[in-house]
Amino acid sequence: MDPTPAAPPAKPVSVQLPEAPPVDEFRDLLGQAVGLRLDSVSREFGGRNEMHVTALRNVTLDIGPGEFVAIVGPSGCGKSTLLALMGGLDRPTSGHVYGAGLALGELPDRDLSDYRLQRVSTIFQTFNCSPWSGSRSGRGRARGGCRAVSSRRSRWRERWPTALG
Repeated sequence: MDPTPAAPPAKPVSVQLPEAPPVDEFRDLLGQAVGLRLDSVSREFGGRNEMHVTALRNVTLDIGPGEFVAIVGPSGCGKSTLLALMGGLDRPTSGHVYGAGLALGELPDRDLSDYRLQRVSTIFQTFNCSPWSGSRSGRGRARGGCRAVSSRRSRWRERWPTALG
């Protein structure tokens, strides 16, 4: 027999980690994929004394994060209305729109603005108020009726092809 006594069993070491700050899941998401879901969404326009138009009727759609979808159809079929709802630019008359798991119709305006800033990008069909559209002098009317408002904008119009490569 060995005369040395056995070592006492090791005690477990407990390490107290500092608490992580609360995660604000709604900010700093630039570049992350966003899933979209529409549940029985309808969008109608027109008031009591106006012509009534139903742009979308009972649309249900699921688009997974990172999935590419083309929305095609004839003029006036509701493509822009659908995109405005999915981008948080408009609210449905009925049904629910979810972006990144958030019910867009229930968000306060500030959170909806954050959604548009951090999670989606919108490229508008009408871009005729861009600083490079219009005359070179900056005194004329730009395409679509937008007026150039400063010589700084005029200088940008002259340099933008070089600045953008």
